[in-house]
Amino acid sequence: MGTFRYKKGTKYFSVKGISTKKAIAVQVKDGQFLKAVMRHEQQSTVLNTIGNKHFFSVGAGIIVLILMIIVIIRRFK
Repeated sequence: MGTFRYKKGTKYFSVKGISTKKAIAVQVKDGQFLKAVMRHEQQSTVLNTIGNKHFFSVGAGIIVLILMIIVIIRRFK
């Protein structure tokens, strides 16, 4: 079985009696639905990474570290 991607605007629904962590219903046509079973969690994306609460603090720390290294290298030349 492959990974399916549906176009933007595709309607997703919960399936009665089944957790959305296990499966959802995808409307493929008017009145026609497919049951989509979750095999693994969603892969990380750039937007997920940016949304991470530690992203900006870690990024700022790396920038400060790089600037400190540049200043130290220039001082000892």
